[in-house]
Amino acid sequence: MGFDSFDTTAGLRATPAEIQTAENDVQKATSSLIQVQGEVSRLTEALSRVQQQQEVSPAQRNGLSVLLGQRLGSGRAAPNKANLQAGLNKARQDLVSAQDQKEAAQQQLAALRSSFDLPRIHYEIVSTALFSIERVLAQRLSNIGSFDSAGIAAEFEKLSGQEEDAKDEKRAIDAGKAPGGGNKTLTPGTDEFRQAKTSNEVEMLQVKLQKCVVRAKV
Repeated sequence: MGFDSFDTTAGLRATPAEIQTAENDVQKATSSLIQVQGEVSRLTEALSRVQQQQEVSPAQRNGLSVLLGQRLGSGRAAPNKANLQAGLNKARQDLVSAQDQKEAAQQQLAALRSSFDLPRIHYEIVSTALFSIERVLAQRLSNIGSFDSAGIAAEFEKLSGQEEDAKDEKRAIDAGKAPGGGNKTLTPGTDEFRQAKTSNEVEMLQVKLQKCVVRAKV
């Protein structure tokens, strides 16, 4: 992944507000995942009923029309076999994305909660990425293991942008400028400088590991 070394001797601190924000992110990601899981279940059941030529109630048809419209970007869509299959495929892709987002949020929270012990942070983010890769590869080998190429390209583009931002931040820190802009300076050798360097290294490592997860989809 192009990461030569990781300094596990420095200290890292996070504020209670940062931890609370990370906890909120995990809750939001979990809620989103549960919602998509429910949609996949509904669409799978409806497709099975249509394939078996079983009746779908008017209330169910109305709900499915709205759901399919959201998934297919058409306002509303008739819950016929073709639309149900297309909507289910899209929902399955969104399910994979929701799982990735939850794991990324959990990874960030684990890092903040790990008593700020860098060896532990390093272990948490690497092991989480490895489990994510294992899950992605298992899906690829299953009968639902297809990934949207456009979505993968978008993920790569987003991660590349995050990596460039982290590199810019690293250059700024090396030049003695505090992250986040402003006129605040950092003095090499101080705790503040070391913490800024460490935080930047963790950020870069997370981006590179997430790229590994995305590569597993190709």
